[in-house]
Amino acid sequence: MSSEPALPEVADLYLNLLKRTLTNTIFTTEPDTEADTLRYVGAAITHYQQSSAVSMLPLARMDNLQMCILDVVERAIPGDLIETGVWRGGATIFMRAVLKILNVTDRVVWVADSFEGLPEPDAEKFPLEAKAFKSAAMTKHYKHLAVGLEEVERNFAGGRILAPVSGIVSTNLATLGQSLVAGTPIAEILDPTDIYVDWHIPNARLIEPEVGNEVLVVFGNRRIPGTIAQILPVSEVYAANQQLFARDRPATQIARIRFGSAVVPPPLNSTVYVQMFYADVTYRLATALVRLLGLQ
Repeated sequence: MSSEPALPEVADLYLNLLKRTLTNTIFTTEPDTEADTLRYVGAAITHYQQSSAVSMLPLARMDNLQMCILDVVERAIPGDLIETGVWRGGATIFMRAVLKILNVTDRVVWVADSFEGLPEPDAEKFPLEAKAFKSAAMTKHYKHLAVGLEEVERNFAGGRILAPVSGIVSTNLATLGQSLVAGTPIAEILDPTDIYVDWHIPNARLIEPEVGNEVLVVFGNRRIPGTIAQILPVSEVYAANQQLFARDRPATQIARIRFGSAVVPPPLNSTVYVQMFYADVTYRLATALVRLLGLQ
């Protein structure tokens, strides 16, 4: 087997966090496999069956599963992935996550189970297991570790990350190791169908920009006509990074400039310059020159 390919640090951190989430080992340790059988079984039932764990695989087996998937993908071995006997679906959820990290879209993860719990053992070949299978605890309390298809589907659906729009992650508002409370934004997603320019209005200015003022947005050798649609305080636009932006740009207000439907706006997240004219006649003259010289 070839050596395991290295993943980017952020991908490795994500997969390690997912392993611990699926196995309920973020804040607790997994059962000790070196303990005697009775103690281990009791600890395993408490840790997995009676908790929010979605997989009963120990972390070492999760690591091995990740290594196997990486090796198969690296060596271009064809085929899908399958787990037969999935319980709550944790291992197959992890398989999908690894494939997603690797940007693999041509492999299917199969989830195979009766979804009715453990099958009854052959009493002649496995008398102890058959006796345990029919015990009151296994039948009434643990229900033969049965997990229905609906619950497995909910576990898969609960792991999806949804955004209000499909777009491009523009700004990471949170940093590695930062403590966050629920509801704190961690990134800014830009909608490519709604492009606007945020102009940091200089504190030293001759006139006050107003909503409705027409301006020219300078991008390279292009002069793009736009209109001030909103005047916003910097703190409202950059609430998470207020100090950073206040230091880089000495401004307290932002003019949000939007473009007409027939105008080709500048690219997302690009740096532009804004020209605002003191009189309407000056703006119209500048716009005519832009069109005449083909600078649009």
